[in-house]
Amino acid sequence: MNKNKGIATIAILGIILGALIIGGGAYYLGLNNRKENMIDNNFVKNNDSQLDNLNPSVKSNEEIEITLYFGNEIKNPGSYDCSLVYPVKRTIPKTEAVARASLEELIKGPTKEEEKLGYYGTLPAETKINSINIKDGVLSIDFSKEIENNFASCSGNYRLTSITKTMNQFSSVKYIRLAVNGNWNRDEILQP
Repeated sequence: MNKNKGIATIAILGIILGALIIGGGAYYLGLNNRKENMIDNNFVKNNDSQLDNLNPSVKSNEEIEITLYFGNEIKNPGSYDCSLVYPVKRTIPKTEAVARASLEELIKGPTKEEEKLGYYGTLPAETKINSINIKDGVLSIDFSKEIENNFASCSGNYRLTSITKTMNQFSSVKYIRLAVNGNWNRDEILQP
């Protein structure tokens, strides 16, 4: 009698464990297919940048409008949520390298007018872009080590979110890979 009870208990635990594993795997796969969570750890090499025609809003023959994502002290007082960044529209000179130009604007941070509205930069101003390439929808960006300067508890999350959301405006970007000085292991970069 006790032996049957033990077998039944083990069978029930096995069913519950199996459901958790299957459910967790489905959740993980679903999460990785969402555009908001596009950081991918599979390195894709590209010899030639194809970052033109990424569909930014065209203001004129000479300008394009892009969207950058910054933190905002008024909308997120005390930075209570490390994943909240807010869109800011900016007009820049028209370029075929619009993704690079967008990242350079993100690194520059908010303008004085945007700062008055509570916006603040999420990336250190001394950050450089070592390389940026896209192939088959995978955008690979290698930053200089300065992207890890002045780290606090929320820094990594803010930086990842602002980069990801800024790059999501381009329809050809399906996944994003980030590196720091050639290190593509996301468990070792942008960590406090």
